[in-house]
Parts: sequence; structure tokens; C-alpha cells
Amino acid sequence: MSAVSQAEKIGPTKTSGNSPTVGTELSLRPGSCVGGTSSQEIGNGRIPPTGTTNGGKVRRRMRSRFQKGCLQKSGDWVVVRFRIDTPAGRGLKAEKVCPSSGPDLLTKAEQKRRAAEIIQAAGVNKTEQIRQTTQSVTFAQQAERFLEQARTRRRKPISPATYDGWRNCLDKWLIPNIGETMLQDVNNGTLKVLVTNMVNAGLSAKSVNSYAGLVKLVVASAIDQHGEQLYPRKWNHAFVEMPLITNQHRPSFTSEQVTSILSKTKGQAQMMVLLAAATGLRLGELLGLSIEDVSDNGLTITVRRQAYRGRVLERLKTTNAHRVVDVDPTVAAHLVAFIGNRTGLLFPTSTGRAHNHSNVRNRMLYPVLKKMAVAQTGFHGFRRFRATHLRKQQAPESLIKAWLGHTAKSSVTDLYDRSQADTKYRKQVAEQVGIGFEIPSIVLFVLKPSER
Repeated sequence: MSAVSQAEKIGPTKTSGNSPTVGTELSLRPGSCVGGTSSQEIGNGRIPPTGTTNGGKVRRRMRSRFQKGCLQKSGDWVVVRFRIDTPAGRGLKAEKVCPSSGPDLLTKAEQKRRAAEIIQAAGVNKTEQIRQTTQSVTFAQQAERFLEQARTRRRKPISPATYDGWRNCLDKWLIPNIGETMLQDVNNGTLKVLVTNMVNAGLSAKSVNSYAGLVKLVVASAIDQHGEQLYPRKWNHAFVEMPLITNQHRPSFTSEQVTSILSKTKGQAQMMVLLAAATGLRLGELLGLSIEDVSDNGLTITVRRQAYRGRVLERLKTTNAHRVVDVDPTVAAHLVAFIGNRTGLLFPTSTGRAHNHSNVRNRMLYPVLKKMAVAQTGFHGFRRFRATHLRKQQAPESLIKAWLGHTAKSSVTDLYDRSQADTKYRKQVAEQVGIGFEIPSIVLFVLKPSER
């Protein structure tokens, strides 16, 4: 029998059959479901009741958040049954509502109102009561629920890349350091110790801030039936000694370096570098391009999907990443020659799948940079080069954001601007601004199928 505070009892009553004793707490068979809505709140951000299994199968039980109770006839009385959760366990309680017959019998509507009053008086739907029943949840347990909910939610689910990044952060830093801490005890003091450990381990200021942000998201994900946070926090970065992000490393390539890299590569690697520097596409977007995404004799590239870990995903990084990129005519001619009469992915592996990001960097780009004695820089360096070149050529800011896939609407004027929809104007600007580097003669030759 659960150890809970005794509510006011309403006299002894008769019972019949297997009916519960009215006004008393009932022991609940593990995994049973009695009345109400059966649900287990796994992966929805709420703190779930302790689950039980039988033979590995999770049994559904009555939801114990915002209960309405279950009206039943018990002997000569109509009773309302509801669940009570406590740190010591859970029990099922029955309270009298009205006689089951006679002049004092209430209508169905009156019975429901009376049942609601009884449940409200018991306090089982109060946030404080819910908070008391969730004190045994650790940070690690809530982190797992939050991660799954963030991945599967209908509104803005996180991308696979974000999921993997958070998963790695939890496994390597958060769970080993604060995983066993009770969720209610994760506060500024806890965060300060974690930040100190990460700084002492040599993590960058950006990484420390990002990992600390995940701690805040996990704590904030514990909510009550009204969507309010169970453990609201006012985080104090000064007390925590959160490192400031200054002089963040954002390496880029120069015009001369782009030309040199092109002259030292061939085949797919050469065309990847050429498109990355001439369009500013992200590496995942480049690897996710198909031949069908290239149109108008190579002058237009439509970004619809991206590649991640050898798989092509329909989802892009942001909504603005869905875009049309106008290509310089010279680059377009080389692109058409590179495609030939092929179909499928623009940059396929030997098995026809999408390349892995790390393989492209480690096998195609980094060896070339090492020969050039250039610091190791990823493909995002080409994206920064393109943004810099467009600014130097005084390209319209709206087109720069549109081509790079950044947020374009920052003022009312931006909302009114329709220049992005003018195809002829976009292509004219793309040709005027150019690419900002020289294309070595080797790119002029049509690549052999084996090199593509």
C-alpha cells in the first residue's frame, strides 16, 4: 500500500464483489491500468511515472497528470477513482461522490463536477504535487527523454547532425559529470563545476557555451501538464564564470589559394572545389546535389537536399537553405562538361552513394593543403571566400543572403523586396560579380568517366 497523506474520509461504506473500499488508498498491481486515459509519457518532455514491465513489454497505465478520475458504482455509492503519486510509490484512491440510487442520486453532469472538486481538493493535479513525485529523476534520465523528444517532435525536429552532436556531448561530458545529479538539483552551482571542468580540459569558449546550453535545454524540458517548467532557472553566467567567445576561429581561403587548390586537384575533387568557391554551397549541400538539380545549361543550381554520413536527406539545415543559386557562365560550362550524359548524384562514390563529409576533407582537401603548407581548413573556408568576394563586388545584400541561404528578412524593406524573384536580374548580377579567382586550364578538359 502506498505511503501517502490521508485525505478526509467519508464514513464506512459497504463494498460488493471486487469493488474498492471507498475513502481508502488501494494497492495497485504493477502494470495495471484502471480507468481514464492510458498513456506513458515517454519522449514528450514531461517527467513520466515510473514504468513497469512484464516480460519486457511496457504495460500502459492511467495517466497521472491532469486527472479527471473514473466514475464507477461501488455498492450503494458512486465513487470516483484516481491515482496518487508520491516519492514512496503510487496508489489508487476511491472517494464517495453520491448514493447510487434514491433521492440523493446526482445527475451525470453533477457527478462529474463533484468528482472534479474531490480531485482538486486532493491536489493531485497541482504542479507542486507533480514536482514532489519527480524528485527521483536524474539529469541523465531526463536528458535521454529530451533528446528523443527533440528528434521526433513535429515542430522543428532537430537534424541528424544536431542529434549526433548532442549525443556526443551527453556521452562525453554531461552524463559523466552530472548524469547522476537529481534534475531538481541542477542549478548554477552544478553548472559552474561543469564549466570549470570543461575549461580545464582545454575546450574552446564556443564549445563550453554550447555544452552548457544543452544543460539548460534539458532542465527546461521538464514541464507540467500546462507546459510550465517544473524547475525554472535564472542562469547566472557571471557566477558560473562562463567564458566569453572572442576571436572565434573562422578560417577562409584567398583568391590565390583557391586557384592553387584547383590546380592540384582533379576529377570530382576539382569540381567540388570549383563549385564550393564559385557558389558558396555548404559541403553537405554539394554532396547532396543530383544531376536533376542542375538546369539551364549549368547556370542554375536548385538546393533541395543535403548529404550526411553517406545518406541523402530531404531536410536542409534551415528553411532558407532551400534556394536557387545562380552560377557564373564560365563555371556553368565546366559543370555541364563534367556531367556529360550521367544521371543520379552529381558527386557519387564508386557504389553510387553520397560521399561522407570526413572522407572528402581527409582524402581530397587536407592532403592538398598540407602540400601547400596551408593551415587545415574545411570546405566552409570556400563559403567564407564567396561571401567575402560578393561583398567586395558590392553585390546586393538581398542576393548575397539568398545565394548563401541566410535569413533575408530583417526589415520591412526586406519584406517588400522582390529582386530575388527576378531570374534575369539575378543572372545578370551573378555574371557581373564573377568568381574572384582564376580557373586553371586543366579544368577546361572534359573529365573521363572514371575520374568523375
